[in-house]
Amino acid sequence: MAKNLSINLLPVEYAQVYAADERFRKIQRIGISILVLLIFLSSTTFALSLLQNSNILQAQAKLQVEESAINKFKPQEESVILLKDRLNSLQKLSTAPSQSSAMYSLVDALMSASISPTLIVTDTSGNLSLSLATTNSSEIDNFIASLTNPQKNQNLVSKVDVESLSRGKDGLYRVNLKIFSK
Repeated sequence: MAKNLSINLLPVEYAQVYAADERFRKIQRIGISILVLLIFLSSTTFALSLLQNSNILQAQAKLQVEESAINKFKPQEESVILLKDRLNSLQKLSTAPSQSSAMYSLVDALMSASISPTLIVTDTSGNLSLSLATTNSSEIDNFIASLTNPQKNQNLVSKVDVESLSRGKDGLYRVNLKIFSK
């Protein structure tokens, strides 16, 4: 069998220097490879961050455009909500029996033709303030008696206050009444 023989005629120092040079070149190649890889990764990261920043700026611009489009409709939306609330209130008022209308109907039914109303004011609870004028004081007396009679006032009136009663030079009796509803 033939064995390969190798004869090294170089001194050992040259072989050590050559081995050290090979190790240095190997370490140098690995270092350069690592540096190239780091440069590649950092440039890729930088490019991706620029791309992401660009996407974020575009998204913010779109968001501002959409916000301005939505903000244009806010006054209209507020008006619609206000109108809707008013319509709901009007619907509730129109469907619910009104204390004020019942009081008006009662006063109209109990008041004789000789009594002239000069002012009728109502508040939210259905109370009425009346200013009346007539030439006959007994008509005012009968009207107040009818208002205070539970059988005639349909149980709507709790109290009647005479705020003022006067007779003018023209012979007219003027009376101001405050009628409180139940």
